[in-house]
Amino acid sequence: MATESLPVYRRLSGMAGLALPEAGSSMEEVARRAGWEAVRLNLGFDDLLRFRRACVLETRSKGQELWSGSRWAVLRGVSEAGVWLQYGASALRFVSREELEKEWWGSVWVWIPAATGSKKLRPGVRGERVTRLQVALAQLGHWEGYPTGLYDGSTRKAVAEFQKANGLAADGRAGPRTMAMLLQLLGEEKVP
Repeated sequence: MATESLPVYRRLSGMAGLALPEAGSSMEEVARRAGWEAVRLNLGFDDLLRFRRACVLETRSKGQELWSGSRWAVLRGVSEAGVWLQYGASALRFVSREELEKEWWGSVWVWIPAATGSKKLRPGVRGERVTRLQVALAQLGHWEGYPTGLYDGSTRKAVAEFQKANGLAADGRAGPRTMAMLLQLLGEEKVP
């Protein structure tokens, strides 16, 4: 992800009224009030290099205010050397990989439409969402063949492979974390 995620974040925040949580609020509360679902992923720095959309990093210490007085930072760009972060309305700030790894514990918040995450796709389900899931998996090299729209054994296997390759629990069911990771890697606003 480079700074091309900036327009995506602006679009998301503009559409949903999404803002970083204030003291006493959680990311889930902020997203829910705006009609979205906030999904937390626990990742490493190398995972961030593959992201295609803006997301929010949470700092290590919940009791202290770090990095410009905030424990939340919007990830706006990433390179091997470090990340570009924004804290609230402040200017972008470059943080080296080493500095980031001292203060960040791997918690990344991704926003997905509320209806998407609440309905876990699993074997036996049929429909357009399953077709979109199969297409997304194919784009990332985890699905071969023609999308059928049926969540069958092949789909379950492809989802489990995707989950395993991306540090998620490999249960073969496409829930909020799987959908959020698909969204981040594909850079799309509409997820299965």
